[in-house]
Amino acid sequence: MSGDHGNETTVFGKFREAESKSSSEPEVMHWYDPMTRETVFERVGTSSNPTTLVCNCGPTPQPLEVPMVWSEGRWLARLRLPDGLHCYGFRAGSRLMRDPEAGSVRTRQGERLSLVVVPGW
Repeated sequence: MSGDHGNETTVFGKFREAESKSSSEPEVMHWYDPMTRETVFERVGTSSNPTTLVCNCGPTPQPLEVPMVWSEGRWLARLRLPDGLHCYGFRAGSRLMRDPEAGSVRTRQGERLSLVVVPGW
């Protein structure tokens, strides 16, 4: 996804082309779609490496695990999250990765998860 994103709002970072990333770590990010009021999570990767979004986004202690969909060189998940601050990560295989462009916190289990702030629409 490059160029103009219309009404989309990018948070905690800028969209970059995957080719310009100097690290071998996949590019991950999130943004808001004000038309649908969804938070869109993206992770650049290969189609042979399925990715799951892990999101602590509710009052229950169990995280929500959402299989991401492969589209145009990226794994995508769209969620309507409640207003507020939520933790998330990306699981590919057994590895849980955080978004390097977002702030993060450490869980009780010692894993680092990224933070997403969902606006009050």
